[in-house]
Amino acid sequence: MTAAPATPEGGPATMGSLLGSRDAECFVGRERELALVSAALEDDTGTAPRILLVHGPGGIGKSSLLREIGRRGQAAGWDVVRIDGRDLDHAPGAAAAAFAPAREVERPLVLLDTFELIAGLAGHLRAEVLPALPARAVVVIAGRGTPDAAWSRGGWEHLSAAVPLAAFTRAEASLVLAAGGTTDPEVVRQAIEWTRGSPLALATVASSGLTAFGPVAEAGILEHLGTVLVDEESAGRHLDALTLAAFARTIDLARVRRVLPDADAEEEIAWLAGRTFVERHGARLAMHDLVAHVLRLDLTAREPELVRDLRRRLADDAYDRARQARRPISLDLAHLVDDPAIRWGFGEGFRTHRLDGLRPGDAAVLRDRLLARDCEDQWDRVAVYVDGAPECVTVLRDRRDRLSGFTVTITPGDAPACVVEDPQLSVWLAHARQVPDGDADHTVLWLCATNFEEDPEGRAQGLLGLAGFLACRLPHVRRCYLPIAADSPGGLAFSRASGAVHHPELDYVDRGGTTQCHIADFGPAGALGALLAVVYAEVGADATTVLDPVRSDRGRLGPPADAVATVRHVLRHLDDDDVLAASPLAPGGVDQAMAAAAVRDRIARSLDVAFVDQRDGSVDAQLRAVIEQGYLVPGAHHDVAARALYLSRATYFRRLRRAIERVAGVVARTEADVADLGVATADRLPSGG
Repeated sequence: MTAAPATPEGGPATMGSLLGSRDAECFVGRERELALVSAALEDDTGTAPRILLVHGPGGIGKSSLLREIGRRGQAAGWDVVRIDGRDLDHAPGAAAAAFAPAREVERPLVLLDTFELIAGLAGHLRAEVLPALPARAVVVIAGRGTPDAAWSRGGWEHLSAAVPLAAFTRAEASLVLAAGGTTDPEVVRQAIEWTRGSPLALATVASSGLTAFGPVAEAGILEHLGTVLVDEESAGRHLDALTLAAFARTIDLARVRRVLPDADAEEEIAWLAGRTFVERHGARLAMHDLVAHVLRLDLTAREPELVRDLRRRLADDAYDRARQARRPISLDLAHLVDDPAIRWGFGEGFRTHRLDGLRPGDAAVLRDRLLARDCEDQWDRVAVYVDGAPECVTVLRDRRDRLSGFTVTITPGDAPACVVEDPQLSVWLAHARQVPDGDADHTVLWLCATNFEEDPEGRAQGLLGLAGFLACRLPHVRRCYLPIAADSPGGLAFSRASGAVHHPELDYVDRGGTTQCHIADFGPAGALGALLAVVYAEVGADATTVLDPVRSDRGRLGPPADAVATVRHVLRHLDDDDVLAASPLAPGGVDQAMAAAAVRDRIARSLDVAFVDQRDGSVDAQLRAVIEQGYLVPGAHHDVAARALYLSRATYFRRLRRAIERVAGVVARTEADVADLGVATADRLPSGG
């Protein structure tokens, strides 16, 4: 038996000292952030920042870091003053009172946590509270939100520094798991991949002492994380918008309007923008990676119908926008794919790297990097394009704007003259031009996709694959000639997932090894349509209606958007003969009253066709009930209808949307089709309501 730890004063151990000791043992990482704190604590010249503004989303480890800073500061002889934003209010003098102990000592180390709850006091802190502290004071403020701009002006820029917290590295994550007894290499690998480096998620996994990582373990972790990360911010009335943000790469007001037509888009965007786990990028919003990851898993388990519906809607929206912009691929659509091999091939690493064109001096960097890897043959081939066709070269740059990789791509219809000097691409190009269906003009060929960095997961490597789609300037890409290294697990997995075929007769061999030629044929729908089909398949929908995107009449799962809008408009104005007579559903050549009656009759017959199964509890009965309660009963009102059906507002509107789409699908058929499927009379609908 080991002795319990003593208190810092040398007295008997307490539960508090035991808690601190265990917490210290489990702390790992954050060396950069701790170095900044150490510099502030050791600075006698006043040149180091005295106010450190630690920020990051829930679960990123802010509180854990503050506790470690407190332990180190106390060991160095500083007087530690701990303040929690949850214990403060906006009452006059509350902040000054909380900081009072720091004013009474020479070297106070103030640790203010959960600042997002009292962010409105920031101006008061700068104006009155902080200036009253001793000159040697060090203040560490931790909150979820990014520090406001006022910390960068008025002289505060000389005293303060923003300290963003990132997810743990693989090495740090492994240490956290090991501290909890999780050391099996495969379990560690799965846990790191699943948690995305989140300190909170890793600590949860570690504390559970996992020996296997499966659905049961994930369920327990999700329940804990969902409570800590999202908490009350996932209010049920905003469930659709929350789900939308969790699955979409980014969203904005226009996208919410298109995908959630029954929602108050302005209200939903305002609500999302106020969440601490949602980041603003100009007019667009993006949910923090970890929270989005947790919510996607949790919502898929709890609300599978909602998830399937919104993923399909988001996919349709991304596809349609890409088509309208004449783009051969959509990052928003690729983001909706679950298959990790497919996602890899469309640039999973785009947040840490970016694609760019050649700049002055890049040629020398490329040459030196390739020669350093003993790839002289490759440089000889690449130099031809750098000198003669620089528009075919796309480079990869990291966050410091350093060149870290490159790719060379061409298209048969716009191949540069220098390609004839290329012993690899000249052969591939000739093969592409001999394709019997004449689709060579919709083909992209890669000479190489070379990443100079250590990239075990191949995320930046996948971004180089995306470069060909973005640089080709084709509105439609059907075929890709992919250079795959035999030792590239990501490349080989993407080749398999995309249905590419290895053509050994086109492999290229030089001193650097063998470059395999894999040809992916995405079919008439092209790469964009193939991505849409993948999402449809993953949500269990029929993708056979995806047509050649060169055509403008692509079939789709749901009814046409104009039919949905028409039905919704008609249902809202069933008592208005003027509106009904002007509807596209109204017949011509009759007076207003007869036209309005005909529209009501058509809607009534469509309801009978759309909702055939009226057994208690059936889906058809539930959907028809929301139509009737929401539009057909006297004095219909959606909030009243939701209460009458014992549904939450979110569930009610979700069913209403499905019901309207079901009716619109029937209305979109010809009148003869509807007549054959069911007979109804105009008195089935009220003339008002």
